[in-house]
Amino acid sequence: MSYKTRAVIGADHPSLAGHFPGNPVVPGVVILELVFTALRKVCGPCRITRVPVAKFVMPLLPGQPFTISITPGTEGHAKFSCTIEDKPIALGQLEFNVEPEQA
Repeated sequence: MSYKTRAVIGADHPSLAGHFPGNPVVPGVVILELVFTALRKVCGPCRITRVPVAKFVMPLLPGQPFTISITPGTEGHAKFSCTIEDKPIALGQLEFNVEPEQA
């Protein structure tokens, strides 16, 4: 089962100030943080242990809407992709541990 959500990084995001002034692009780490949030919506509380693959194939501009897709695989593994109108901007794999539920 795949999970999809839409996201947008506003032009006022603090990471953009020093990331190519005059021609800002959203840093990959900001995109990954939204991917991690999407993973937690699928798998519940979890700790990301590794990102063995993360490819950023097209820049994301501030204010540009995009779609995050999470596809869980074997236990503790998932694939992700981020697209703009079905064109990939980022893709990769995640490894994680599900956090035990608090009693």
